[in-house]
Amino acid sequence: MKTRKFVPKETSIYMRFMYHENHVRERKLLQAFPNYSKATIYRHAKLSIDEEDNFDKRKQNEGRPRKLTVRDERNLVRELRKCRATIGSFSASRLRTAAGISPDVSLWTIRRALKRQGYHYLHSRKKGLLTRKDMSRRHQFARKIRRLLPDDFWKSGISFYIDGTSFVHKTNPFDQARATKSMA
Repeated sequence: MKTRKFVPKETSIYMRFMYHENHVRERKLLQAFPNYSKATIYRHAKLSIDEEDNFDKRKQNEGRPRKLTVRDERNLVRELRKCRATIGSFSASRLRTAAGISPDVSLWTIRRALKRQGYHYLHSRKKGLLTRKDMSRRHQFARKIRRLLPDDFWKSGISFYIDGTSFVHKTNPFDQARATKSMA
C-alpha cells in the first residue's frame, strides 16, 4: 500500500488556484507537479480555494487515550525500585498490584511503559539478585577474611568449580519456585 506524500499548504492552494482560476487541466497540471501522484493532485485541486484542509483529520484525531497516566508510570518506576530492593525477581502482575494499577490494564501495557522508562524484562534465571544487605555482608566477610587468612590461601587452600554452579543465591526461593519461567 502506498503512503500519501505530504503536500504543503502553499502547494495545495496553488494547485487549487491553477485548477479553478486558470482552468489548467489534466496533462499540464500533472506536468506542473511531477513529484505528486495524479490522485493526490486532483484531490487537492478539486477543493475550493477558500476551504481549509478538512480532508486530513489526522491532527484532529488524537487517537485512543492511554490506559496509564503519567502518575501511574511514575508509580510503576517507584514500586519497581522498591520490589528490586526487597524481593529481587518479580513479575509484571506483582508490580501492577504493588503500584495500585487496575487489573483491567494489561501486562503488555505495563511492560511497554517500563520499556519507555528504560527498563527491560529478562527471563528469570537460577540465581537471584543480590540485595544491598547481602552486598554489605559480603563486603564485611571479605574484609574479615583478608585479615585472618594468609595471602597464599586463595591460591592453594581453596578450590572453585569451573562452571560456577556451586553457588546459588535466592532471596526468596519459595516465591521464585512458584513463578516458573517468570519474567524479571
